Amino acid sequence: MRTYKVIPRRSNLERMVSFKDKAETVKFDYGAWAEENGTVTAVTWTLKSGSAVISGTNLSANVATAVITTSEVGGSVIKVKATTGSNIDIAHLDVFTKDPDRIVNDYGFVYEG
Repeated sequence: MRTYKVIPRRSNLERMVSFKDKAETVKFDYGAWAEENGTVTAVTWTLKSGSAVISGTNLSANVATAVITTSEVGGSVIKVKATTGSNIDIAHLDVFTKDPDRIVNDYGFVYEG
């Protein structure tokens, strides 16, 4: 499980590497952000590009959780929008998906053939 902490007054672009056909639970912890802006009342997860699938979304105690499943090699961008009713935070999750059966490591370079 990956956890990303949302910090006030910071650009919220997070990155992760995933593998084809893998489902992974992702958390966005809004605890520090909520101290300045109030309790998070809603979080929406939106696929902006790519082929990732978002499921199992949940919000509990200022922590937003979702299951991200990737079935194709390449990139996906997911927008995570949290609101307190009057304040909004927008973060983006950049997901790069690799096929573990097609990766050859060679001196630190990765070749997908």
